[in-house]
Amino acid sequence: MPRASRPSLQRLLGRLRAHRRSQAEEKLAAGPLYADQDLLFAGPTGAPLDHRNIVVRHFKPALEKVGLDPSIRFYDLPAHDAQHAAFPGISHNMLSPNTL
Repeated sequence: MPRASRPSLQRLLGRLRAHRRSQAEEKLAAGPLYADQDLLFAGPTGAPLDHRNIVVRHFKPALEKVGLDPSIRFYDLPAHDAQHAAFPGISHNMLSPNTL
């Protein structure tokens, strides 16, 4: 592993450990209502996260906060990043397949 990536990996591991502790606290707080499904990211009762809730409450506001078009879908991000690398300064709308 390259030396430069070790601090990033250590930060990631630290955040995952903190998340695990937080999840254990949620599990204790929910008591018997917690349905443990052995998920890395779960709701407060152990259920899988709702995709629509994540998109509306977190993803779209994050896009707007950094000045990106809120109509971008999560799965569009790799293409969006590649387009901006290839065509810096040109808006996402100008590069969409419907306008080319």
